[in-house]
Amino acid sequence: MPGIEGVEVAVGTPTRPIERTLSTRLLSPRVIPLLLALVTFLVFMPTLWNDFVEWDDQVNLTGNQEYRGLMWPHIRWMFTTVLLGHWIPLTWLTFGLDFVIWGMKPAGYHLTSLVIFAANVSVSVFYFVALRLLRRAAGFAGGGGRGHALFRRPPAARRVPQLGD
Repeated sequence: MPGIEGVEVAVGTPTRPIERTLSTRLLSPRVIPLLLALVTFLVFMPTLWNDFVEWDDQVNLTGNQEYRGLMWPHIRWMFTTVLLGHWIPLTWLTFGLDFVIWGMKPAGYHLTSLVIFAANVSVSVFYFVALRLLRRAAGFAGGGGRGHALFRRPPAARRVPQLGD
């Protein structure tokens, strides 16, 4: 064909590296926990429109004046009370903070729980991703099968003592 001579055509141009870079960015160890926290938040977001539940909220929240605030008497009560058989001072502290911020609006209490839950998913996933990366970096990609080599006793320590020793 006239006019085509001297033109180089790239045969088999690699498109894979672009796809790998995009998937590597989207599935990087830093992004996965954030994506899972976001998905968790979105999935459970309808709970924000719920009222207080008829399980233990009447005893713990709506009928209880003691936790409502973060002053010293409230905090002392939170750390010294056992209500419904449970000693839960951190839960009482979050309830006290919820009351200070939201009053008695259930959406605020549910939002706090949802944020803590989504953050917990993110932290848990980060932990397992970090653990996997550390195992790979240390050469234990096979998991516990080779990991026991670090803690194995030397052969001399494995000898069973005999009765005349």
